[in-house]
Amino acid sequence: MMEFRILHGRSRAISRITTLGFRRANFGLFKDLLGRIPRVRALEGREVQESWSVFKHHFLLAQDQCILKSKKPSKGGRRPAWISKELLEKLKGKKEVSSMWKKGLATWEEYRNVVRVCRDATRKAKAHLELNLARDVKDKKKGFFKYISSKRKTWENGDMLLNEVGALVTEDTEKVELLNAFLASVLPAKAVPQESQTLEGKKEDPGNYRPDSLTSIPGKVIEQLILGVISKHMESGQHGFTKGKSCLTNLIALCNGMTGWVDEERAVDVVYLDFSKAFNTLSHNIPTGKLRKCGLDEWSVRWVENWLNGRAQSIVISSAKCSRRPVMF
Repeated sequence: MMEFRILHGRSRAISRITTLGFRRANFGLFKDLLGRIPRVRALEGREVQESWSVFKHHFLLAQDQCILKSKKPSKGGRRPAWISKELLEKLKGKKEVSSMWKKGLATWEEYRNVVRVCRDATRKAKAHLELNLARDVKDKKKGFFKYISSKRKTWENGDMLLNEVGALVTEDTEKVELLNAFLASVLPAKAVPQESQTLEGKKEDPGNYRPDSLTSIPGKVIEQLILGVISKHMESGQHGFTKGKSCLTNLIALCNGMTGWVDEERAVDVVYLDFSKAFNTLSHNIPTGKLRKCGLDEWSVRWVENWLNGRAQSIVISSAKCSRRPVMF
């Protein structure tokens, strides 16, 4: 007689990706170290790229001293936001009762009652979390959209794309080359597709995918500094990408102006413009030119131009990766 045993165990994924632990960072020391850098003497007589390299070097040195690194938790090891300590204790108790029932130390009625209690508590916890997210969406937009994104279906390796002739592409190596060629130039000669090739909302259409800019932490810090300078030159009528304003405030201002003109018995005409994929078809010369007209100093405008120019991109799907291509505007 031959005996076979099938051993199966669930192994928890261990992440080897290191990330910065900002929760335990010493930002006071970080600010003090950056304040000790003689910026004028260190950057005097240097070009933009060389000045950026010097600043980045000192920034990363201060970052290593003040911000500790830790392993990034895997997606399977994260605790959902709706699980509280009380609910976690109930789930652990359910597991213990389940083990006791399998060993004959607990009755089926006891185990069933524990399962019902945990199920009701789980449903209430999820509903309570979603209610709080919806109620505080104005003040905590990041948490709301993070929860919504976790419920969406992400990219799957089985998803297919349509090439220029309308044929489906299934191989990962062909997908990365197709997406890279489509996204490399946002103003190509064939930017406008034919009517028969337009698939609005379809995931097979490469035109429905957007590139994501992954910048370093020093770059994000510089972006915030430049944003503060630019915001001082913006007019009060700007609603887009302005703190404390949104599409809702823009609509309220429009309705307020319209009702005032109607009360004065004046003719009112409204024209709505919807720019399709505006961010992907905007030339860099337009925003830089507007910054100069707003009175922004030449050094800040040149920094913005250097920040936007010389960009490269690469597409990665599973293990397939294409070569970097310059982004032409």
